[in-house]
Amino acid sequence: VRLSINAAPVFDESGKTVYVLAAFKDISAAHASQQRHNIFRQVFAQTQEAIIITDSLFNVQYANQAYFDLTGESPESILNRPFSPSLASTHDASSWDEMKAVLTKAGRWSGEFVLRKRTSELLPLWATLHSVLGSAKEVTNYVLT
Repeated sequence: VRLSINAAPVFDESGKTVYVLAAFKDISAAHASQQRHNIFRQVFAQTQEAIIITDSLFNVQYANQAYFDLTGESPESILNRPFSPSLASTHDASSWDEMKAVLTKAGRWSGEFVLRKRTSELLPLWATLHSVLGSAKEVTNYVLT
C-alpha cells in the first residue's frame, strides 16, 4: 500500500504544539497507473518502429524518435500541425485522402506508400493506420506505424 500523508501542527494559545493533525490517502492505484504510463512512454520512445499519434483531425500530437530518424523531419516541423505526408508523385494528395477515407470507414488501413524524405529521397513504407476510440465510441486519435 502506498500512502500520501498531509500533516500540520496544532498550536495552543501560547504557540506550543499540542498535537499534529494528519490525513492519510491511499495512492496505490495512482502509483500503479503512473508506473504503467512510464512503461508505455518508454516503449513509445525506444521502439524501432516509427509511430505518429494524431488527434481526430489528423493534427500530430506525438511522434517518436524512430519517425524523426526515418524521415529526417524535426519535431517543430510536424507537432501540432496536420499530418500531411510529402508523398512521392506516384502517391499524390488524393492517395492520402483515400487512405483517410478507408480509415474513417473501416477503422484501419494498411498498405504501402512512398514518402519523400526531407532530403528529397524516396522512402517506400509499409504503414498501418488505426483509429483510437473514446468511451462513447467516437474517434479520439489515429495511430500511424
